[in-house]
Amino acid sequence: MQNPNPMTKEEIQAAILGLLEEVDSFCRLKGLRYSLAAGTLLGSVRHKGFIPWDDDIDVVMPRPDYEKLLKDYPLHSRGTRYRLVNWSNSPFPFPFTKLCDSTFLARTYQYADLATEYLWIDIFPLDGAPSDVKVFKSYLRRRDFKLQIAYCFTMKSENKVKQAIRASIKSVLSPFVKTHSIIKNIDNNAKKLSYDKSEYVAQMAWNVYGEKELFPRSYFDELVEVDFEGRRFLASKNWDEILTQVYGNYMQLPPVDQRSDHGIMAWKNDVESI
Repeated sequence: MQNPNPMTKEEIQAAILGLLEEVDSFCRLKGLRYSLAAGTLLGSVRHKGFIPWDDDIDVVMPRPDYEKLLKDYPLHSRGTRYRLVNWSNSPFPFPFTKLCDSTFLARTYQYADLATEYLWIDIFPLDGAPSDVKVFKSYLRRRDFKLQIAYCFTMKSENKVKQAIRASIKSVLSPFVKTHSIIKNIDNNAKKLSYDKSEYVAQMAWNVYGEKELFPRSYFDELVEVDFEGRRFLASKNWDEILTQVYGNYMQLPPVDQRSDHGIMAWKNDVESI
């Protein structure tokens, strides 16, 4: 049963911080590599914690470690409130993984009618990537086209025109195309290049900043501890180079009108079961 009182931004942040602690604990126990990423890495450096208006957490893992997480964590977490969720065990159209906490129900507009949501953090695989930026950008265009097709079957848009276009595409393609098959194809293509044998790596399955997220693999060879909300988590030793490449002058705050969250609403869950 859903608690009628929605959680505050601060309560959501505290809840997902617990999920990050769970990832950190398991990865340290099993010797798996991970790094804070995107806004979470930026927050750790600029704010020593969450970006004040943010409401999610992102980490990346080298593909070999990511696959070990998918294989070993379900047994480790059996009978607990935690569960790994991705395209292989849910209807959600994303080629990465979420660690969810059944203590907290969540709702996002895009997936409101798709399945029950729980508070989560995102875990992205890092894969071997082409060293040629033109080849990399060509790959991203093909991947993003497939993602847009998958979104037509699963995501709602607040933009009425975009939603109408998605509905039309869905009506035409639904007899021939399945979301699960699209995302599986993206995941398989993402890991074609060996992480350990590649000079460059990237979030080949899903990313936001395109070619800005193409990094030398050496950036993730050594991890360091960074501060985040009074705790210590792991990050690439080259966090400055990564943040500069993605955000430019990352210590400068964005204009107020660009400080947006992900629109997540959450409630304490009276029935903890997933």
